[in-house]
Amino acid sequence: MSSPESTGKPGGTTSRGRPRSEETRLKIMRATAGLLRESGMPALTIEAVAARAGVGKPTIYRYWANANELAMAALMETAPAKPARGTGDDALGRARLVLYRISETFSHATGRYVASMLAASHEDSEVSKAFRSHFIRARRQEAGRELEAAQAVGDLRADADLTLALDMLFGAVFYQLLMHQTPMDTAYMDRIFDQMLAGLKP
Repeated sequence: MSSPESTGKPGGTTSRGRPRSEETRLKIMRATAGLLRESGMPALTIEAVAARAGVGKPTIYRYWANANELAMAALMETAPAKPARGTGDDALGRARLVLYRISETFSHATGRYVASMLAASHEDSEVSKAFRSHFIRARRQEAGRELEAAQAVGDLRADADLTLALDMLFGAVFYQLLMHQTPMDTAYMDRIFDQMLAGLKP
């Protein structure tokens, strides 16, 4: 007979319905997002999340090391699986959709709170490190795979420096995010993506 721990997730599974581990995760994510919406990052502690979610602190610590990681997890939870527009029929289209998803993620309440938190934090703070680890790196790798695929079929120059292209692309995106210069909507994403492509196409 399996024990709750045998699933490798908080609480194991129940005999019917949704696995208890998924229910617990959703409770934790809802509690985290709620605290961020109501009071921002200062209110987000492991103790506060545990109390609101109705779980023990060890359950949270089993999967998230600190409140900063919880904030990033809540951000990822609200990130749309698919953007509202765009087809993604080819590699360049799918790379563009990565930017659209970033735009939609930070148009949500949790995303806006995380952006404000990042703008106010030092680059070596735990929240900045968590953001780089849990969000930027994943989105950059995703876009990089699509640019490599586009290069392989000749949609980008064979000698194009994709690493530099990604630096320019994500540098522009996250400068706008942190400095709040203009709305970071899909129109802005189109502008920077098309500008980047202008220097990479054959």
